[in-house]
Formats: sequence, C-alpha cells, structure tokens
Amino acid sequence: MLNNVSTTATRIGLKINVNKTKVFSSCIQDADKIPIFINSLPVEDVLDFKYVESTVIPNGQAKDKIVTRITAARIVFWLMKPLLSRNHHKDENPCPYSAIQLRLLWLKRILRRPPQELVHISLLAKPCDGYSVPRFQAPYPLVWLHSIFNEDSRQILMRIGHKVNLDNAKAKNLLGMDFIDPKESLITMVYDMIERGVLPKKAAYRGRRTQDFE
Repeated sequence: MLNNVSTTATRIGLKINVNKTKVFSSCIQDADKIPIFINSLPVEDVLDFKYVESTVIPNGQAKDKIVTRITAARIVFWLMKPLLSRNHHKDENPCPYSAIQLRLLWLKRILRRPPQELVHISLLAKPCDGYSVPRFQAPYPLVWLHSIFNEDSRQILMRIGHKVNLDNAKAKNLLGMDFIDPKESLITMVYDMIERGVLPKKAAYRGRRTQDFE
C-alpha cells in the first residue's frame, strides 16, 4: 500500500519520503532521527500543515496520549488506505489510479497555497464580538477530508466557526470592577518580573511604558 502511494505521488510531483523500515518500527530512538519530507521540506517546516488531531513531537518526549511523529505519519497513510483496498496485482482489475491522483492532486494544491488563503480554526480565543471556539488544529480542507472517514468529525464540521458571545455587564455591576484584558495582564506581569529581578534586565530596557496598554 505504501509503495502504491509513493509511486502515484511521484507521478504528479508530490513527494512523500518516509523511511518505512525505521519510522514504522518500534525502535523509538532510531525513528526519532528519521526525517519525514513533504515536497522536499521537513514535515515540521511545511507552513501551516498539521496532521489532523496530531501533534508532531520527538518520540522521546511522548507521554500517554500525545501523538508521536510515528503515529502522525501513519495517519497520513491511513487516510489513503480506502483508496487502495483492491489488490490489482492478483487480478485483472486496474488500480484506481484516477481516484488516487485526484486526492493527491487536491492535497498537493493545498500544500502549495499560501497559508493566508486557507481557512483556519483559531487556536487562541481572540476578543471580538465573541470568542471563536477552537475545534481542530488543522486547515479547514484537511478537517473536511478527515470528516469523510470519521463520523465525529462530520458532526463537528457543521459547527466550525460557531461563536460564543460573552457579556460581562452583570459581573461588572455586581462586583463593581472592570475586567483587565489578558494582554495587559501579561505585559504587567513581565514588567513586574523584570523589576523584581526574576527576569534579566537587558541594556535596552527602558522601564514600564503606559502606551503598551493602549
């Protein structure tokens, strides 16, 4: 199955190079040193490309439920597995290269597009009319692809972009206080740590600036 994917990917110019023997082995130390490339770029350097529901980290740092680079690589090929379910070497049925090529061409176009053109789900809540609820660590097209194979993803896909509006008016009236913007709190904390000697004071440091909070 992996050979079929590699052969088809090479035909259309999408190169997914994985050392199958070591990356898919149980030897974590060796697998940590094997690079995974997509279009001649290490997978960690591909702009805004994240494996669906995966975190690409060194295997040596893996804990109980954290997905390693090995599992992340497997997920990519598992998504392609339904397209290669027929054994075309033992019968006269041709391999469905047209279906595979369509999927790989689609993925190739996504990886080559500028990140600003992709629809992203924000990982951090940004104050506006409401707060965006983060659902996935992936560009929208990859979430859509994953929803084809996963029922839970299909249900969540319909709620992407859902906003929760927060109204602090009642809390302000009850407590008689204004809420501080998280950005202001972080800046104040850093200034306090510098002035108390917790963080080193560099030569360029000029003291607390009020315009930082405007």
